[in-house]
Amino acid sequence: MATHAVAINDDGWVVGSGDLTNGSTHAFVWTKGRMRDLGTLPGDAESAAVAINGRGQIVGTSDVGGRPHSFIWQSGRMTRIGSLGGPATTVTAINDGGQVVGSSETKDGATHAFLWQQGHTRDLGALAGDSGSNAVAINGRGQIVGVSYTAHRSHAFIWQNGKMTDLGTLGGTSSTATAVNDEGQVVGWSQTRTGAEHAFLWQSGRMRDLGVLSGATGSSAVAINDRGQVVGISGDGGSVTTNRRAFVWEAGTMTDLGGLHTWKSQPEAFAADVNDRGQIVGSNIATMDYGSALLWTKR
Repeated sequence: MATHAVAINDDGWVVGSGDLTNGSTHAFVWTKGRMRDLGTLPGDAESAAVAINGRGQIVGTSDVGGRPHSFIWQSGRMTRIGSLGGPATTVTAINDGGQVVGSSETKDGATHAFLWQQGHTRDLGALAGDSGSNAVAINGRGQIVGVSYTAHRSHAFIWQNGKMTDLGTLGGTSSTATAVNDEGQVVGWSQTRTGAEHAFLWQSGRMRDLGVLSGATGSSAVAINDRGQVVGISGDGGSVTTNRRAFVWEAGTMTDLGGLHTWKSQPEAFAADVNDRGQIVGSNIATMDYGSALLWTKR
């Protein structure tokens, strides 16, 4: 059986998904050495948690027959998050104010980024001329980041004060934002002029290339804390699909986090989130078929 950790809050609560003995997958929260099954929405078969805030509110996706429904879990209860008129929603993040973001099908069949708060779902639209958008992260100030796209390219955006702004690229065609901290620093990945995909840090209107680990051709940043520590993966192939290694970037230096010993000569590991204490969670391919949730801490 496999478990995958995807997020951690400042109290050290970890969320993710894990396999049950019947072969289905359920969301979990891990606290004080114990893992709790969060179950599913009524009538659904599987679930996965994707984010947790400082108040212990958890968001994720509950699924039946390939149709995802978003949920918020708090005080032992799972509640469904509404859509933009279409049948499916996917939630991606929650801030400490309980504001939730993700993407939803609209009545017209498009997919748009949304902001959910106090039971209401708001359509954030897309960049001018684009056909769709996805929101992937929100900070404590209500700044939202994600990707707006057409059939031919995608661009990272930041949404604030009711306006969506294009963050540009590192010289290539496409970029995607994946996280934003309370300082307004944004991370993600972008194509470079050569077509490689590199992790970036955007702040004060400028996008910085974070580079790659030694021997790798690409990288992608997935999370940033309020101290400016960035975590992600670096490896080879389009969208960094092979020889993947977890990294932490801080003060201009990218460091390989390592992983568990595996059946491969080079362990593959994935960093998924970092809290303000510098604790990092992710997963590792521990055998040919199974993965393990990981927690990296400084000694």
